[in-house]
Amino acid sequence: MCRASLTQEEPSVRARVTLVQADIRNFDLKRSFALITIPFRPFQHLLTVEDQIACLRCVRDHLAEDGRFIFDVFNPSLEILVNSDLGVETQTEPPFTLPDGLAVQRK
Repeated sequence: MCRASLTQEEPSVRARVTLVQADIRNFDLKRSFALITIPFRPFQHLLTVEDQIACLRCVRDHLAEDGRFIFDVFNPSLEILVNSDLGVETQTEPPFTLPDGLAVQRK
């Protein structure tokens, strides 16, 4: 999808993009980046702590000294997961409290 979308961009944009398909747990791009993002929750597909740590190590190895790492995760509600239609996103989630007492409200 990304490759197809990229064809619609200006040549100057296409020239700045390099697409790489790799395992999120084990890759070496031989350079560092000021910004690394993992959007759309793929980090949550890493089911073991070992896989999660491997991914974070790869990110650390590629992040510039003053770089930023942004990734998207969500706190799943078992009730919503069980009682919602498959594949339908919900924008409402009841507030919840973290173990440290911090209250979280999704807006």
